[in-house]
Amino acid sequence: MPDRRLPIRGNLPVPLSVFVGRGAECAAVSAALAVNRLVTLTGMGGVGKTRLALRVAADVRSRFPDGVWLVELAELRGGTLLVSAVADAVGMRERTPRAQAGVLAEFLNAKDLLLILDSCDHLLDDCAALVRSLLPSAPGLRILLTSRQPLGLAEERTLPVPPLPVEPRPAPHGDEQPADAVRLFLDRAAHLAPEAVSACHHRLSAVQALCARLEGIPLAIELAAAQLRTLSVEEIDATLRDRFALLADHRRGEPVRHQALRAAIGWSHQLCTPAQRLLWARLSVFSASFSADAVTEVCTDTNLPRTDILAALAGLADKSLLIRETDGDGAVRHRMLDTVREYGATWLRELGEEQPLARRHAAFCLREVRQAEAAWSGPAQLAWHTRISAELPNIRAAVDFLLTHPGPEHHRMALELTSRLWFEWIGCGRLREGRHHLERALRQTPAEPDHDRTRALWVCGWIASVQVDADGATPYLEQAAADAARLGDPEGSAFSLQWLGQVAFLHGDWDQAIALLTRALALHSPQAPLNPGPVPARCALGAAWLARARTHEAQAVLEEARALCTANGEIWMRSHLDWLLAQTDRARGRFSAAIARIRDALWIQHAFHDVIGTAVTLEVLAGLRASLLDAERAARLLGAARALRETYAVAATGAPFLAAIRAQATRTAIEQLGAETYESAFAEGARMDISQAVAYALDAQLTPPPPAPIAHSRPLSTTEARLTRLLAQGLDDQAIAERLDTTHQSVTERIADILATLGLTDRTELSAWATHYGPGGIGDDHPTAPRAT
Repeated sequence: MPDRRLPIRGNLPVPLSVFVGRGAECAAVSAALAVNRLVTLTGMGGVGKTRLALRVAADVRSRFPDGVWLVELAELRGGTLLVSAVADAVGMRERTPRAQAGVLAEFLNAKDLLLILDSCDHLLDDCAALVRSLLPSAPGLRILLTSRQPLGLAEERTLPVPPLPVEPRPAPHGDEQPADAVRLFLDRAAHLAPEAVSACHHRLSAVQALCARLEGIPLAIELAAAQLRTLSVEEIDATLRDRFALLADHRRGEPVRHQALRAAIGWSHQLCTPAQRLLWARLSVFSASFSADAVTEVCTDTNLPRTDILAALAGLADKSLLIRETDGDGAVRHRMLDTVREYGATWLRELGEEQPLARRHAAFCLREVRQAEAAWSGPAQLAWHTRISAELPNIRAAVDFLLTHPGPEHHRMALELTSRLWFEWIGCGRLREGRHHLERALRQTPAEPDHDRTRALWVCGWIASVQVDADGATPYLEQAAADAARLGDPEGSAFSLQWLGQVAFLHGDWDQAIALLTRALALHSPQAPLNPGPVPARCALGAAWLARARTHEAQAVLEEARALCTANGEIWMRSHLDWLLAQTDRARGRFSAAIARIRDALWIQHAFHDVIGTAVTLEVLAGLRASLLDAERAARLLGAARALRETYAVAATGAPFLAAIRAQATRTAIEQLGAETYESAFAEGARMDISQAVAYALDAQLTPPPPAPIAHSRPLSTTEARLTRLLAQGLDDQAIAERLDTTHQSVTERIADILATLGLTDRTELSAWATHYGPGGIGDDHPTAPRAT
């Protein structure tokens, strides 16, 4: 995945990929953005619109205190999820059943930011409608679009992006400087075929002739440069000349520039091996980036054996047909540029494989989601959240395919895929998107009861209950209960009752909530996974007991649930249990223990983008700070929480139990500070964004505290201890492998074993554990046994 470090604020990839020339265009776009709120960069595919937009955005980001945000739209197959994509990119996780475009407009209302909508070609009408709704509501908003054609709006300033110049530039002392197109060719040659760079510099006239033949189109130039490993510049030029002649015979009237790009892509295709050409076509089924595992699962058959896949993938990357990306954990993914993907998709249709590959792609997505759900109650939660987030564009495409190509098998897969993703919809802040997919699947599938449909019903009801939409939640949950009874499905009955109990809790009917949740827990089997069953049920039951002021009963059920989480390495629900248990600690006068729980909860919720949990936890912490006579800090925390609730339309925090927590904290703080001082501190907190608020609550430390290992851990071996120490020093797997004289794969496998042994979630936790629990860190000769909780 792209490096998402934020130099100021935003989500621009850093560092920017190769960028040559374009000084005049950068200045023109920058000047246009200064006086126009909507600027569209137009031009043919491969001409460098996206790269120019990113360069300009990097140059002007200091003008936008609320950030520069990139929305990559090529992965969307239709406009239904356009608003969700924009909301997700700018950090607004939609929590409410209200019209989403209106919530997004409110979110952007007081912000000064630049929004980049990249690759709008296939969504022109939807993008135009969104822009029309946002610009009047957000006066500080600027929008920069890239598209092959403009939106056609009156307020739009359109700037065509030309190809790179191919003629030499005059220099101050009379010498000519290579044209920008030639400089790009030489730059790519240095990267892709360094052994050919010297020859290229001695044949600049031949390079210029080649770039002129390619019309200065950056993508065509990069594809040509990739062939320098086997051909000279003159041989590349001669081959392309022949291809131009062939295209001229078949595509009379086509613009020369389009012929140039088509020739470069077609020649790259011709130079591929049969396996590479077939893989290229099949890779077009992926909407966004993909892993090697995904490629192997989706693209393998008798015509393209598993043993040939990795070699073909490497070959496509060598020819610059794939872009290689690495995420923060070192996992490698690849993606195709839109123009290259479109060419592959054309061949996939020609081969008659479009639908078969889409089915295999959907089946892969379903397998990934099944694995993630099965692992969600264990120590790999955060890693699976990262992995599934990366796959979401592909999952969306799979759902769309299944629901636009109806049939019994597709219906079943759509219901299962959308419902098993409950952990991403609810745990990671995508409520509205999840409900959209589920309701669409339920509408388009037969109403006969089955287990997949029952699960989809109660997951949809669960989402609606978190949105505090009782009118929407209750029919789904009651239908799920009726269908579960007809099917003899006790787990389905348990989940239906569980979320009906949550609806009652969120509306202040404590006794009804306790009764329903108690019945649900009795129906859950001992083998039921912790999530979404026994642990969330106990969490809601504990909250209901707290609301009834029955602290002893609340603590008993909450501690029982937390023990289950600790024993299994689960952290997401543990964070919610912790803010509730902080309330029981407070009732017993254990303020230090309560604050420690809150700190643990906050970093977890922030990692999962859990805005509901974060807002509530900040308010609980505010109450604790006020009780400790730190009322000014309490007021700021309340202001930050209020801003989160309003900015993200967090409906669930309006429930009576949560409102009472907030009201008590507010009263205590005002009593200590007086109304005027309170309002001033509250306003300071309200100006914080979510990251600033969490950092403030944690005393500006967003690094997670090291978790204690689980009770059944064994001591680490000497080799494991040394490996862990090297990891804590910041070394990657390859560097560790070299230090230990072993293989990269062996290091990766050993780290996975150590995480499982210690009950930790990811490498960050392991590094923190190594520093915290070993005396002086973990040494090479003294493996440290983990301490049990």
